[in-house]
This record gives sequence, structure tokens and C-alpha cells, in this order.
Amino acid sequence: MKLKTLIILFLLTLTSQAWAWRIEGEMLYLEKGDNIWQVAYSLTGDGGNWRELWATRIDTTVTNPFHAYPNMKFKLKSGLFMWSINNKINSIQFDSTSVFANSQLLNSKVNSPMPSESKDNKILGLDYSFGLIIIPVIVTLLVFLLGQFINWLKGKYERITELKSIKATIEYWILFVEPSVTSQINGCKKFIEDLKQSTNIQTERFQFSSMLVDKLQQIELKELIETIMLNLKGNEETKAKMIFNIISQVEFLVKIESHIQDNYEKFHSYTQELMENWNATFTQFNSIMNETSRAINEAEPNCEFVQSKNKICNDFLSTKELKPLNMIFDELISPLELEVDKYLKSSPNKYLAVNLGYSIEVLKIIKLKWETHKNGHIQVTEGFAKKIDDVYKVLKTVATDLNTSRFKPIYLIK
Repeated sequence: MKLKTLIILFLLTLTSQAWAWRIEGEMLYLEKGDNIWQVAYSLTGDGGNWRELWATRIDTTVTNPFHAYPNMKFKLKSGLFMWSINNKINSIQFDSTSVFANSQLLNSKVNSPMPSESKDNKILGLDYSFGLIIIPVIVTLLVFLLGQFINWLKGKYERITELKSIKATIEYWILFVEPSVTSQINGCKKFIEDLKQSTNIQTERFQFSSMLVDKLQQIELKELIETIMLNLKGNEETKAKMIFNIISQVEFLVKIESHIQDNYEKFHSYTQELMENWNATFTQFNSIMNETSRAINEAEPNCEFVQSKNKICNDFLSTKELKPLNMIFDELISPLELEVDKYLKSSPNKYLAVNLGYSIEVLKIIKLKWETHKNGHIQVTEGFAKKIDDVYKVLKTVATDLNTSRFKPIYLIK
């Protein structure tokens, strides 16, 4: 029987001790205010016999004892007992179809009361009749509370198992991404080394490695971390620092991945632009140099500038190997610049060399842009590598702290 039903029946028993029901012939009739448990208790001294009494009802369309109504009839055998409101028979026994008096009543056939129970008859220190009522109620309540406690305990164990699983997942992830983080750092260092050794205006290959941090960020990381820390033992300030370190460092690694890619795309794009400018400017420089030599040679036959220019060009072209940028300037651009400056200072036809001098300056500007561009990206990439390394060291420290941390007692788990 449900706890609610027991409590209602118990209260009804305590608040109503009079018997309003009546017996006429073979029929028992209910009156207003009667309930089946109370009637069974009045007849037998045990309200638990209400089921046997309920089975004798005439109106079987009513299936719920709580729906019993006034004048509802129950079939009893007549002639076996006599009833008096002042002379209660408390030894009648019920089966599914009849009510039988005890053997003493059957033998005597007289209306005599059964001996009442001794006033000293008690159960656990309680009055016998009251004990028959209250003890089942108390037992039912205790069973109900025990069930609730077991469910609470089960929920707490399931919760702490879930928290341990999440904690282990975060620890595992931090260790799992170490190879990819190390690969990204090594990729940055390799790119830096290639740029430092670069001798021409050209793009360098960058080997990008995903650090897999976006996988962890796809879950509700902040809520999970805060839940775990809330249930861990330890200083609140220390736990708050761990929360900040995990969330902030993961967010940083996610962002820096995109920054590294964007940075390389900018490097590649601007390097391509410088390469195109250099090729176009150097082609123009070669044309201007030839045109200048022809014009000066016509104006000043056997001019020293033309002879020096031809020697510089011949020496530069004497080797067929591809020359690096610095060698181009050391062996061709810079010597020609000196000869142009000398000619501009000494020749009356100096206007003939102005365009050549301008073309040399444009080449120098392109070289300066390349060096600035290259050195800038070396510094930025070095910063990426160092920051990634520092961040991962912090995450490994957090993983170590998580591994050694313990959860609060189960009753404090939230």
C-alpha cells in the first residue's frame, strides 16, 4: 500500500472511533463517513482485513474502496451472530464470501461479548490496538525513507562517476595533444630557420599542424571545468586559478592556430607581390641601363662610365649560376650605383644617367622591403612558438594538479 494511503487511513482511524455502519439481516450497510478499513477494524480488531470485507460487496462495479458510498451493501450470513452497538463482537473472521463468528459464539448461540483484551497487553510499549495501527505505518515510512536514501546515494555515486570521467578526459586530452603541439612548435622553428637562410625574395614552405584544441572547445568546457572544480577538495583560490588556466589557455591555442595561418597567408601574399615587383623592376633596370649606355656613348665616345659599366656587367655575367640577392647587389647593383654617382658629379650630360640612378633606387627599396618583411615574420613566428610552448607547460601543470586532486565527500557532491 502506498504511503499516502496509509497516512490517510491512519488519520481516519484516529479521528473517528464511532461505528455508524449497520447490519440488517444478511446485509451490512455503510453510513456517511464510514470507510472500509474502519469497518474491518471495528468487526475484527484488524483493519488489514478490509480486503476480505471489500470482496463481499454487492456492487462490484465499484473497484476503489475509497469510492464506497452510503448504504453500500455487503452480504453477510445471517443468524450466526447478533449485533449491539453497546456489545461489540471483535472476533468475527472474514473470507471472500462470509463472516464467521468464533467457535464460542457458534456453540453458545447467545449474544454474549467476547472477553476483552487485557489492558496490560502491549506491543513495543504501545497499547495493543494502537500498536496494530501505528507500527505498520512507521515501518512503511521507514521503508519509504530507506528507498529515498538509496536513490539519493545512487544519484551521488553516478554523479561522482560522471565527474571522474570528465576529469580523466581533460587530463587525457592535455597529454594527447602534446605531439601535435610539439609538431606545431617545430613547424614554426623550421619556418624561422628557412627564412633566416633565405637568400632570395621567395616564399618558404610552412608546415602547419592542427593542435586539436578545437575538439575540446566544442563541448561546454567552461561549465564542465567549473563543475569539476566545485566538487574538488582544496583551496578555492587555487581551484579558481586552475579554472582560469585551462579555459584561457585552450582559448588561446584555438585562436593562435588561426593567427598562424593568417600570418603565413599574409607572408606568402606579400612575398609574391615583392617577387613580381622585383622581376618587373629588374627587367626595366636592364633596359634603362642599355639605353643609358647607348645615349652616353653617342654623346661621349669612349666614355669611362660606359667602359666601367660594361666591365661590371661582364664580370657579373661571367658565371652562369643563379646568384642570390645579396650577391646581385654586391657584384652588380652597388658597383653600378657608384659609377652612376661618379658620372652624375662629373659629366655635363648627367641627365642621361638619371633614369638609371632612379631604377637602382627602386631595386634597393624592394630589397629593403623584403628584408623588413622577412625579419618581421621571423620575430612574429618566434613569438608564436614561444607562446605555444609556455601555454602548453601551463596546461601540463594543470593536468598534474588534476591528477593529484581528489573529490569532496560524496554527501557534498553537487
